[in-house]
Amino acid sequence: MNRWEDTVLTDKGAALQAKLADGQTLKITKVMTGASKVPVVNLRQQTRVTDGGKRIILQPPRTEGDQFIIPVLLENSGLEESYDLWQVGFYAKDPDEGEILYCIAQASERKNIPSASESPGFSVTWDFYFKTSNRVPFEVILNPNGLVNIEAYQRHTDEIEQVNSKVEDLSLDLKKQIDQMTDKIYPVGSIYISANNINPGLLFGGTWVAFAQGKTLFGFHSEDADFNYGEKPGGAKTHIHGTGNFTLGLPHIPSHSHSVNAFNIPSSGAHNHTFNWLSDNTIGGGGGRPGTNGSHTSTRSDIIVSSGGHAHTVPAHNTNNNGGGQAHNHGNTGSSGNLPPYLTVYIWKRTV
Repeated sequence: MNRWEDTVLTDKGAALQAKLADGQTLKITKVMTGASKVPVVNLRQQTRVTDGGKRIILQPPRTEGDQFIIPVLLENSGLEESYDLWQVGFYAKDPDEGEILYCIAQASERKNIPSASESPGFSVTWDFYFKTSNRVPFEVILNPNGLVNIEAYQRHTDEIEQVNSKVEDLSLDLKKQIDQMTDKIYPVGSIYISANNINPGLLFGGTWVAFAQGKTLFGFHSEDADFNYGEKPGGAKTHIHGTGNFTLGLPHIPSHSHSVNAFNIPSSGAHNHTFNWLSDNTIGGGGGRPGTNGSHTSTRSDIIVSSGGHAHTVPAHNTNNNGGGQAHNHGNTGSSGNLPPYLTVYIWKRTV
């Protein structure tokens, strides 16, 4: 981008140019900066740069073909307050009016010039090109105090190197302080949780690794065997409901009783019973009896006649209680998930 996009010959500069048409030399006397911007249409009417201006140093000119090049050097040595640079004006000697604003260049954007305390050794240079003419030759009046000789250039270079060295030292010190602060906030072993997949080492320094991938975090509990030391793993995403393969025995059956209703045992029908008995006959006669008595005996069989069919009745009653009610299982009943509603984040642990 051309910083000095609006460069014009002022009205007084144009008048001086006409006076020099007979071959007199154009004498550039000084260069000043302006700290504010004006409309382009008003540039030609300016008789001095805006806001008082600061003087900058003219350097020895040179020619390239039909162009006359005037280098200028701006330094902030002794500058107590910073300002915004908008204009650079070249002053020339008029034989009738003395020193006038000959031409002026206005920037497309401001450039901040820092104070000496803000940026020691600050400087900037520009080359301004003028078209030469046989009718109006150029002469640049240099102030010897403004020339940069080898010694001054070396001092200036040394100052810049010192400033750069201080800046580098400050950068190293700042990095050290940041590292120390990071070590205090995130010492080795710290956990960092974020919704962004950015390694914390890029943000805070140190070495970080992905941690607890696909796992939840639980707090330490010294009296709970599941959580009684750091980074102790445990748990599962699913679990099985099971009681193993087991056959129930009497001790595992709950105590209980059985009821029996009253019922009849039906008759088996009419039946007889046979009875055998003995009789004896004595000489001369006698009565009969079972067994023997006298000189001889005889036997006889009789039938006890049935009195008909009959039945037996069993009354209603309960059996005794039995069973011990001990614990038992019924084998595996399948698996189910343990996951509650969740939201995935990135977890990192600092290792170094």
